[in-house]
Amino acid sequence: MQSLTEEIWMEIPSRRGIVSLHAEIERLVEKSGVQEGIVLVNAMHITASVFINDNESGLHADYERWLESVVPFNAGTEPTTGGYLHNRTGEDNADAHHKRQIRGREVVVAITEGKLHLGPWEHIFYYEFDGRRKKNFRGVIFDHYFFPSDSPVSRIARNAFCGISTLPIDFIRFLPSFCFAQSFRFREISPP
Repeated sequence: MQSLTEEIWMEIPSRRGIVSLHAEIERLVEKSGVQEGIVLVNAMHITASVFINDNESGLHADYERWLESVVPFNAGTEPTTGGYLHNRTGEDNADAHHKRQIRGREVVVAITEGKLHLGPWEHIFYYEFDGRRKKNFRGVIFDHYFFPSDSPVSRIARNAFCGISTLPIDFIRFLPSFCFAQSFRFREISPP
């Protein structure tokens, strides 16, 4: 069994920004030596997100414009004037928490033949919503032997793959990527 966990620190100088993690994640996959498995990349802060999409500046500007229209920055604390109750804690980042909730926390990507298994335009990014301080993200890489075929996680994944849906919602959210990355395990399984 091979695995690698690494935390990477960075500082976004502005309040919001999108930073490519792609080359760094490719470096971690190569360093891990994992040939077949998965990589989990997650933001370690509640006002940041990791996502996969096209590496195109117009699209990134569209995200920024759209998110700001849905959850605009407002340092105020009075909801009737556009402020947020969270800002009563002394912070002014309530919008950042909402933006992260919309964008999500992490991505899971399959590793095939030692490389990220992504589409031709897919690229991994970190999206900061409340920057100007050091923050980190984590890359966790597992090979396909990480979950033995008789482990509880593998049994849950097999059951879910076969249509049984008695799983906690957080695990269900993770499961499609897990199933895709572990598809070689499911080839031998027949639905009930």
